[in-house]
Amino acid sequence: RRMIGSLPFDIVSRDVQARECFRRSLRLCAQVQDLRGTALALGCQGWSEVDLGWEARWDLMEQSVAAVRKTGDPWTTAFCLKLAYSYVPRQDRERKLKEAALRESIDLARQTGDRFLFCQTLHGMGDMLMFEHDDEAAEPWYLESLRLAREIGDKFSIYGALSHLGSGYVRLARIERAEECFAEGL
Repeated sequence: RRMIGSLPFDIVSRDVQARECFRRSLRLCAQVQDLRGTALALGCQGWSEVDLGWEARWDLMEQSVAAVRKTGDPWTTAFCLKLAYSYVPRQDRERKLKEAALRESIDLARQTGDRFLFCQTLHGMGDMLMFEHDDEAAEPWYLESLRLAREIGDKFSIYGALSHLGSGYVRLARIERAEECFAEGL
């Protein structure tokens, strides 16, 4: 079983119904030429289709970003960039490119005023840095995401930030701090 931090990586992939919904959504959006929906469906499919292998998933993510760029929609662009560069470990891109894409995602989320999206993009930067094995650099991003998640009362995002912080603290041998995060998460 593949793990990211302390979370099972294939959590969505085991839900065959969810994967089929993403595929169906992609077909329907393509039929009506809905670029925004197509971009979102491609990104979600790239995230959930673990059986495809990394290269095929990265290709879906790139298609998602290309489609969303044509829309000019800042919310969807922020979300698709976050999906493309943080949910799936991108070994096909240099860290500088991933950071730039996620900074753009964060800036766009901030501009939309959607605090949930902003929280998610901050978390996304932490995820990318975690995938880069840089838990020190990921910590402030997760902490800021956690602060915002608490402000908006988003329990799922609070748990996600605590879980990733706890896992990072374990890797950094900061066991007492890890225990605090895991205990609060529970």
